[in-house]
Parts: sequence; C-alpha cells; structure tokens
Amino acid sequence: MKRRLFNNPLENLRHNHLEKRTMPVTVCIAAICENDIIVCASDSMLTHGIIKFERPQTKLVQLTDSICLLFAGDVAMQSEICPRVGKEINALEKRNPSDCWKIRDVADIYAKHYNELSRKKIEQAILEPRGLNFDTYFRIQREMAPDLVLKIDSEIRDYEIAGVETIIAGRDNTGAHIYAIYNGNIICKDYIGFASIGIGWEQASLQFVLARHTSFSKFLHTVLLVYSAKKRSEVVHGVGEDTDMFIIGPQFGMIHLVTSKEMGILDAQYKYVRESEDSATKVAEAEVAKNFTFASALENFVPNS
Repeated sequence: MKRRLFNNPLENLRHNHLEKRTMPVTVCIAAICENDIIVCASDSMLTHGIIKFERPQTKLVQLTDSICLLFAGDVAMQSEICPRVGKEINALEKRNPSDCWKIRDVADIYAKHYNELSRKKIEQAILEPRGLNFDTYFRIQREMAPDLVLKIDSEIRDYEIAGVETIIAGRDNTGAHIYAIYNGNIICKDYIGFASIGIGWEQASLQFVLARHTSFSKFLHTVLLVYSAKKRSEVVHGVGEDTDMFIIGPQFGMIHLVTSKEMGILDAQYKYVRESEDSATKVAEAEVAKNFTFASALENFVPNS
C-alpha cells in the first residue's frame, strides 16, 4: 500500500481522543426555558490527572454580561484555556464595545484555544525533542525515512491530552443558546433545550427527557428540574454533593447567582417531591397487590428445594 506523502496526523487526533478519553468527574447542567432564560447548575468536583477532589469553588466563568461558561474535565487544562478565552473576548470588546456577541462565536473561540493548546502540548512532547515543530515536520516529511514518519505520526495520534468538556450558555440578539464542547468539538443544544456534561450527564439528561422539557417550559418548573437533575445525578460516583446555580436573563446583562436561602428552598421542595413519589409508589403497589392475581399466588410460592 502506497504511503501518502505529507501525512497530517492531526486530522483524526480529536476523534481518537474522544474515543479513549476518561469521563471527567462532576456534572454541569444548563437548560433554556420561557422568555429565553437559561438555568444552570454544577457541583464543585475537580479533576487533575487521576486526582479527583471537591472544594468550595464555582465552575462558573462569566465571559460577558450575558454569556457564561461551565467546565468539566482536567482543571489544569481548563485553567489554561479559560483565561485565554476571557482575554481574547475582553480585547475584542474594547475594540468594538457596541458589538453584540454571538454565542456560537464564543464557542468557536473556546474550541480554537483548545486546539491551539493541544497542538502546542503535542509539539513540545513529540516534535521539539527532535528539533522540529509542526511546520518544519510537514515541510520535510518527504525527505525523512518512511519508518520515522510513521513512528512520529503514531506518537502524535496516541498522545493523550487531558479530556475537557465545556458548556457555553448565554443570550444574544437571536435569543438564548447553549453549546456543549467536547475536546474542541462543538455541538449546539438549542433544539433539545438543555445540555449536561461530566460523569453524571446521563442521569441528569434522563430527568429532562422524562419531564419532556422544551425551550418553552415554565421558568419555575425548569429551576426545580435543573436542581433535581443535579441531585439525582449524585448517585454516580464522582458527582459532588455541593451545588451552585445561576440564572441568565431574561434581560441582557442579567446574571443571578442563586442565594443560599433560595437553594435551601429548592432542596426542601426537592425532598418533598421525592418523599411524595415514595409514598405514591407504596400506595400504587398496595393497589396492584389487591387486584393482581399473580401477586397473591407469589406470596404462597415455595421454591423447590
């Protein structure tokens, strides 16, 4: 099989990392509801390499008056990406203060910095020890021994970059928007009306599916739903018990951090709903037992020894 000249091993790099990445601990949630309001929640679990820990630090990064970022995954990687994103946005805002930011543009900026940082880490680990960078490597591939090119390509493809997942949520002049970014790959979540990332994403997402949530759901219903999704995701090892919540909108420049008093009310109502569900389930089981023939037969069943 003829080897293609000028291989670009970065083409499949992000796909490979998505396949083999370790799911970051934590859970972060964002949901759109009526009047283009966005309700967000997260725990405070952090990941650094193989170390997972919880500390009282919010995962909210406010990028503009109407756009926020929620992060999961390796905190060291995120601590390099997020300041770069914030710095670029601040510089652009000073240059054009009247411009209204598009949420998709902010997601693109985040993905750009993720890709640049990933490329630099690979370059430092694999190419610089050989006296190369990506520009020189692509330029002199034709002159290098084929086996060496294949070896370098393989090292680049197999190089593990710390996994990160991010939600960009906010309002622009077209309404409320949510984007989830998985290692630089951007997915718009506007149509389904919510996004969840981190190891608890499945359990959190299930609550929205069962509740038939849409972008037009009532505000108070969505607030309780987001809190419930966060609490129910705590059954997954790696999701912290602490909860932070904030609300974007309904006006531009309005971001409300949910107070401890409000969190206490939400927690009390969440527990009330759970207790009501348990009580209703017991009543339903008793009614089934009275009218389900097989149930009475099962009570008298003696297994063969």
